[in-house]
Amino acid sequence: MKTKYSKVVILLSLIFSVCLSSCNGTGPLSNGTSQNNQPPNAAALKEWEYTASITEPIKAIAGLETVVMTTPQEDFSVSIPILAFDTSTELTLTNPETVPEIDSSKFEPIGAPLDISGAKTRLNRPAMLTFRVDPQSYAEELRDQSIWITYYDGQAWEYFPPDSVNRETGEITFETYHFSLFGTGKISEEERLAQYAHKQAVLEFAEKNRSQLIEKMAATASEEIAKQLGMDPNSVTYIVVEGMSDTSDYLNMADQLHKGDYKEFSKTLSKVVTEKMAKAGIKTITHLGPQAALIHLIEVETKLIDHGINSWREEEVEAAYQLYKSGKGGRGFFGYFTSTGDFDDIWEQMRGVSRQLEADALEKEIARRLYLGLPQPTADELEAVRNQARADLKKQFDDRMKNEEVIAKQENRIKNMILAFQQAKLLDKYSFGYDPDTYTLEARLEQLFVLSNKILRDTGRSYFLSGDLSTEKEVSYGDLVALMQAWYISPEEYEKELEKRFGMKVTAAEPTSTPLATQTNVPTTTPTYNAPPTSSTNCIYARDYMLILDDVPFLIVNSYYSHEDYQWGATYDYMCVRLEDGIVKEAPADAFYGLCNVTHLKISNSTYDQNGKINFDFSGYIELGERTISGNFSGELYYPTDIPEWWTNTPIFCKVKGTATGIVEVEKYGQQSSFITNVKTDNWN
Repeated sequence: MKTKYSKVVILLSLIFSVCLSSCNGTGPLSNGTSQNNQPPNAAALKEWEYTASITEPIKAIAGLETVVMTTPQEDFSVSIPILAFDTSTELTLTNPETVPEIDSSKFEPIGAPLDISGAKTRLNRPAMLTFRVDPQSYAEELRDQSIWITYYDGQAWEYFPPDSVNRETGEITFETYHFSLFGTGKISEEERLAQYAHKQAVLEFAEKNRSQLIEKMAATASEEIAKQLGMDPNSVTYIVVEGMSDTSDYLNMADQLHKGDYKEFSKTLSKVVTEKMAKAGIKTITHLGPQAALIHLIEVETKLIDHGINSWREEEVEAAYQLYKSGKGGRGFFGYFTSTGDFDDIWEQMRGVSRQLEADALEKEIARRLYLGLPQPTADELEAVRNQARADLKKQFDDRMKNEEVIAKQENRIKNMILAFQQAKLLDKYSFGYDPDTYTLEARLEQLFVLSNKILRDTGRSYFLSGDLSTEKEVSYGDLVALMQAWYISPEEYEKELEKRFGMKVTAAEPTSTPLATQTNVPTTTPTYNAPPTSSTNCIYARDYMLILDDVPFLIVNSYYSHEDYQWGATYDYMCVRLEDGIVKEAPADAFYGLCNVTHLKISNSTYDQNGKINFDFSGYIELGERTISGNFSGELYYPTDIPEWWTNTPIFCKVKGTATGIVEVEKYGQQSSFITNVKTDNWN
């Protein structure tokens, strides 16, 4: 199974101190407890009415090969991967005769529930559930992603958003590490908002809202640039971070983070950082090596922090915490068979989840070493990473237990803010920039909360306050939503409303007293280049290029129980080439600041021409992961269309884009994986 970055991840550390103020609101949307602990609405309980589609039980043996069980109408299937259990296990899929009543105020079932029985333990690797609904009949619900999964935990029905939704086919997929009663249906907006408030409160305990993360990554990138250019990191960071929320890409970056699109986030933030610095007189930071390193740094650092925060979004981690807290899971609760609340017992029974947490920690350590140019970790170092993953999760569980009251207050505050958004029509579809074809309800809420933090900064306040009257330290909900409405009308309208309500104007960051462009030790390298092409590309062929391969297989080895499990992840790799006399060659070993990690590169059957076409076969070795790589690259040189307005340097160098196909082998473990990946360069010069 190849997964770039898994969906269940571990919070490596609480990087920042917990900031859980702003609890002044009243009148929450619901009682403020976790949605997992809310009792069902007795008046809304009703029977799940359905017609069974499975007349005879469907059986399969899960063991040494992947098995799939599908209903006769093909409206549901479950795929169980190889080695999901330690021993061969017979599973049975049925429509149960009866199921517990369901709360109709939260969930409206679609189709029949399904019972998957026979498992004696939780799964080592996740099974994939796929529900299918009519894409025409449920077109609006598929667009809004309001069709969720429900699971009976032995005491109550739980509701989860799917992992993916296909609007064309009506397929809704969900990964699970346990089997029991499952079904699908339409989630109510009230329940959806309540779940968002609870999860957001936990995330804020884990300490990071999107705006803080954006600014932390901007500061990290600025410091790295300053080091490479021999400048004062404090001066550079001030230029970049001050006024970051005023950039046009600010909310776009928040949306990219919400989607987990770290590549696009890293590219957007890199662009913002370089543009802000260029306006301060720094134009030498965009040579290929530093630019590629900057983008990679941002992506790795963002994943390390944001993935850790988002581990609390994952229902499997949340379930393990609830069991640890209560010690009363018992048989059936998310597939656990314990009532002790002992962490070590829970960790072992988490099985595939705990192994995945270890794998995530290993992948992050490998990514960190790749960026820093460190040697690959030893077996002892890898084992230390695994042990730390277990210790970190227990510490997070213990820390959260001590702060449940604080989290509950924060949840109430978030619900109050959501209510204010609703009353101001900020959650009405096609109102104030809310296009449901572009944003899910959760993504829209994420955007509004990022904007609310910008408003706090622009007004010089620290908290929010219910009502309409703001104070010297607090922004009232009335003023908050008025400023939000103005923001979505236009930047000019926002500025007018800010001045009207607070007598303030949004101002750009003040430059440092000494222009950074006049500081010493700033490199002024000029790359070599070939003659201009005769085609209409209108750009110059650079002599050397660093080709960035987006998704190159990387083997992760997990040893547990009686099995050694191999999992293919993916990472960036850099292959550096030289264009010379119509032939593609290996670039010098010291090219591009030593970032080229595909070594012992051999290139054959190579050509490039004045029409921009480029093609070659390649083979090489990648020390990190002890991988050999071979394949073919086919692409083109083209005129870059993303040149910033401030860029005035000439000549303009062509960029490269294309596709690499091939095979990665790890001889040590006798494993190989084929790949096809996008290849690009990110230099403007």
